[in-house]
Amino acid sequence: MKSTHDHSNVKVQGLIVSEHKGVPEVFHVGATAGYRTFLARYPEQHVSMAILCNVSNVNTPKVGRQAAQVFLAGHLKEDKPPGVNVSVQELESKAGLYRNPDTHEVQHFFVKGGKLMVGFEEATELTPTAPNKFRTADAPVEVIFEGGPSGEPLQMQVRRVSERYPPTVYTAVVAANPSRTQLTEYAGSYYSEELDVTYTVTVKNGKLLVRLRPAPEVQMEPTYADAFRVRAVTFIKFTRDAMGKVDGFDIFTGRIRRLRFVRHS
Repeated sequence: MKSTHDHSNVKVQGLIVSEHKGVPEVFHVGATAGYRTFLARYPEQHVSMAILCNVSNVNTPKVGRQAAQVFLAGHLKEDKPPGVNVSVQELESKAGLYRNPDTHEVQHFFVKGGKLMVGFEEATELTPTAPNKFRTADAPVEVIFEGGPSGEPLQMQVRRVSERYPPTVYTAVVAANPSRTQLTEYAGSYYSEELDVTYTVTVKNGKLLVRLRPAPEVQMEPTYADAFRVRAVTFIKFTRDAMGKVDGFDIFTGRIRRLRFVRHS
């Protein structure tokens, strides 16, 4: 569940050796600026699939695999585990935000129409296979919730069923809803010595905005305390000094961790 466009727990560097509906698959997902790509090889069937998109709202792994299935007909095995009944109350207990402590990526779970969903702008339905285990419909991804002493979920693990990689662990966090006054604490100019670039954060009409050059100003969506989402794949985590004043922020994306910007005004 890398982002709202691909919930397959894909590592962004190198090739991933996996399976798609019982067929060996070697693939890689690419994303930069407004472009999205997907490249997959199915070596036993001598089939390769490449998807190139010049828009950012396309789920290229999903589209690519759907196209590949035309050529893999007769080799695929349906991977749909039997579902179980889970009450809406149990589903609601798992709703909320979960943070990856390494990348600061946030996953958003909510209940809609009696189903547990994951995502922000684009959501994916999860099918319960046990009270605390769920699978996605379009990719063999398993989500496991680990509850606390009172039953509340404290952690969530995500793993692609056919991969041997360790699961990605997320920790439950409290959603933030900063007031207009609180948002003004973040307004200012921030400088990155590594990039030699300055980003300006402003508050307009009760919204926090940042300009990530060369793009125009974009809105920063609050997630948990001092953390904001920008364009689905970028997370900005503000930091504070010993006095509690905002002194900078770190940027996290699928390719970047802790790119430091220091406040200078």
